[in-house]
Amino acid sequence: MDSTSKPAPGKSPREGAWVGLFLLAFLAVNLLTATRYPVPWADECDIAEPAVSFLHGQGFVIRFSEILSLYTFLLVPWMKLFGATLLALRAACILSSTAALGLLWSAVKRLGLVGRASGRLFLLLLLMTEYAMIFACRDGRYDGFGCLLMAASLWMMSIPRRRPRVLSVAILSLFLAWAGLQYLPLLFVAGAVLLLFFRRRYVPEVAAASASAALGAALFFASVYAAGRLPGLLHFMRAQPSGPTILLDWIRHKGFHQANYIPKDFSLPSLAAAAVSLWFARRQEGNDRFRFVLGFGLVFALLLSVVMLAAAKLPTYYCYMLAIPLSISIASALDLAPRCSFRNAALALCSLSALAGAGLNLAVCLSDWRDRDYARVEHFIAQSIQPGDTAYVDAAGYLAARPIARDVYLPEVAGGDILDRLSPPQKASITVLVIRPEDAARVVAGMGGKWMPTGQRLAPVHHMLFAGHNLGFLSLKPADLVAFRRF
Repeated sequence: MDSTSKPAPGKSPREGAWVGLFLLAFLAVNLLTATRYPVPWADECDIAEPAVSFLHGQGFVIRFSEILSLYTFLLVPWMKLFGATLLALRAACILSSTAALGLLWSAVKRLGLVGRASGRLFLLLLLMTEYAMIFACRDGRYDGFGCLLMAASLWMMSIPRRRPRVLSVAILSLFLAWAGLQYLPLLFVAGAVLLLFFRRRYVPEVAAASASAALGAALFFASVYAAGRLPGLLHFMRAQPSGPTILLDWIRHKGFHQANYIPKDFSLPSLAAAAVSLWFARRQEGNDRFRFVLGFGLVFALLLSVVMLAAAKLPTYYCYMLAIPLSISIASALDLAPRCSFRNAALALCSLSALAGAGLNLAVCLSDWRDRDYARVEHFIAQSIQPGDTAYVDAAGYLAARPIARDVYLPEVAGGDILDRLSPPQKASITVLVIRPEDAARVVAGMGGKWMPTGQRLAPVHHMLFAGHNLGFLSLKPADLVAFRRF
């Protein structure tokens, strides 16, 4: 997909077998450890709640949250087949990510972006060990599905004939707003960079995708309005401070609240540095295609970062949008780069990216392996909650509580704690609290009525590797829960 002549995709009779082995290993490792790491948290429970409520006969209910996504609807048939468990929720994301990697491999091969089979296998390893990709894969949100959308769009661009290619990207773009509003800035940047680098070559594809996405967004907001949820969605969107707002607050000495707005992707700096190192190597290589593939990835990542921060935010769980184009550019450039110190530096930086991604997450997971056993949470919940209860349960135990209790409220949703938004009848209906010890005094006081601790506690045994540090995904605390009953 460049303006110069493409080499024929490399042929290796064993490449397909190696790719299948890589993907199978990736799938198996993640599925076998899915419930160990990370600790369940609010966002993935928010995504699951409507589907879980639907399966419990309560309708497609989204309480106190405005996270609206096509992925949530797709979870309904998935959970009908595999159950409304933490493993099932994360398995859907893991499977989406695995399929995305397979599609990316196929797309870069069909487009001739990485000429050698070894380069394409290197690309898979680079993505499998990248921090944001690990986050997207294991998180249980819809980010694995987002990776699949990106991979599918790139694969569609490899369709040789223009009409089916344009039709395919138009159909996919129609559903982008439904999949998540964050994909609209991604589409804008992709279109802008395509026009910048390819001039008029992909004008029909960009125009069709943009028009289709605009139509899809209009239909999305019309359906939200018809459902009576538009005021809540607009309030939720306005309540999220954007990058410029955060920067102005910092300049005015109101503090720099970086949490969830500036990414904590510890692989991304190494990937960017590897791309820059290869950019210097290009001076020893006269191939225009070498310059082209590197420039495309760097400009895409930089422009998307600026647009995302200007429009809203760039949290860690969106960084796969940067990691995928950067990794493809790096793999393509390494395939073409002459052997030199800059190329060696890029390879070392790619190794550092893998160490920061797979290495850090593995170290944190193993440091308190026993405390991360979700079976301990399920056992504690089974002892604390009875079938007739209406429970208020921390995200760590939410999915374990749903099959037991009559109803369950998830305390923390997008936009904050629900304690102040619960009506008096809703508070009165709650019979049991399963919460973190540090939240106990606040929740009991805010809930009203008389509460008695059951004396049960699920406490971590080991000390966290990064306890007390603000390191995002790496700092999520293992389950630490206590139970209270109304009397």
